[in-house]
Amino acid sequence: PSNFIQISPMDLPKIVSWPMDGGAFITLPQVLTLPPRDSKILHSNIGMYRIQMDGNDYAPNEMGLHYQLHRGIGIHHAAYLNDSVPFRVSIFIGGPPSNAISAIMPLPEGISEFLFAGLLNGHRVKYSIHDGWVMNHESDFVLWGTVVLNNLKPEGPFGDHLGYYSLMHEFPYFTIEKVWAKKNAVWQATV
Repeated sequence: PSNFIQISPMDLPKIVSWPMDGGAFITLPQVLTLPPRDSKILHSNIGMYRIQMDGNDYAPNEMGLHYQLHRGIGIHHAAYLNDSVPFRVSIFIGGPPSNAISAIMPLPEGISEFLFAGLLNGHRVKYSIHDGWVMNHESDFVLWGTVVLNNLKPEGPFGDHLGYYSLMHEFPYFTIEKVWAKKNAVWQATV
């Protein structure tokens, strides 16, 4: 993509919000997955799932994904366990606020968060697909990774928005394939 440059995962801001957090976290990610062997963007799921960038047992090229199996990404994860293709994940940070809002909306199953974001934006979300990964051209940062199937790593603890630390638990993780950034990109985050 012409308006993005490839950067190192080490170039990303690492924010540790609270003293007992297990590491740095991406707190406003828009995590996109597609079902196996499907490239139709209207079949995608975009959710705001917590991402641990470092700490615990993560290698420098790994990040943790905190999600429940009954969510859209969990449904995709279950489908990949019965298939032989890689479980690719595209993570968007920044862009229009409507993209982040769409990632947290409890939309009915089958309604695309990209479609909802487009309605809020007043225009279609500009994207492209590259070797199974999605590039949201309106984001400031894009991470491409592959979820490691049949293996979990400790994620957390994390100073949750409800006023307590969520404890360390085993969750899926992904290996980082590529990281992209726009010139003068803004890292959206919350504490």
